[in-house]
Amino acid sequence: HMDLDLGNYRVVDDFYTGTVAAAFGGTTTIVDHLAFGPEGCSLKSQIERYHSLADGKAVIDYSFHGVIQHVNDAILEEMDQLVQDGITSFKIYMTYNNMLHDEEIMKVLVKARELGAVIAVHAENNGAIQYLRDYYGKAGMRTPIYHAFSRPDITEAEAVHRMICLSEMAGFPNLYFVHISTKKGLDEIISARKKGAANIYCETCTQYLTLTEKKYK
Repeated sequence: HMDLDLGNYRVVDDFYTGTVAAAFGGTTTIVDHLAFGPEGCSLKSQIERYHSLADGKAVIDYSFHGVIQHVNDAILEEMDQLVQDGITSFKIYMTYNNMLHDEEIMKVLVKARELGAVIAVHAENNGAIQYLRDYYGKAGMRTPIYHAFSRPDITEAEAVHRMICLSEMAGFPNLYFVHISTKKGLDEIISARKKGAANIYCETCTQYLTLTEKKYK
């Protein structure tokens, strides 16, 4: 997430300071996760924008994960071209304003299977989280611990399980779960791999191994 612009906030590292730090740590290539672009934008427009942020600043090799905010025939056709151009992975979200619904996810997974591309996914049950946020908010329960209570581990595990089922229906394209934060979510992935879904992968982040609910208290 170099030079990530979230509107009210922007990350500290741009493509110069971030890649200098990477080089000092022995990392010679990064693949950056793009921020969301304007509503209805093409896949390529965000990649071009990020090239403009990186050109002349990055001191190591870099590439990008495309970000899919909506799905139509034009987006699916762009995936073809971008894979030919060397962008071979695309991130989708099951929550947030640019989340994809199951039918859209199926279209992306089928296309990824055809292209041999990787689909990275942020897996959370958006509807359940929104319900719990509203429930606790209306009850005046707004202290930090309710951030955890409004996102119980099953909301990740359900989304991971659903994504694996959709992946199976699509013929098991390369599927990559980013920042898995719960044991229940990981167990779903382990179970699928034991059943033969060999091209499902995941990662976690340091904070999910160290910042437990006890920290909120």
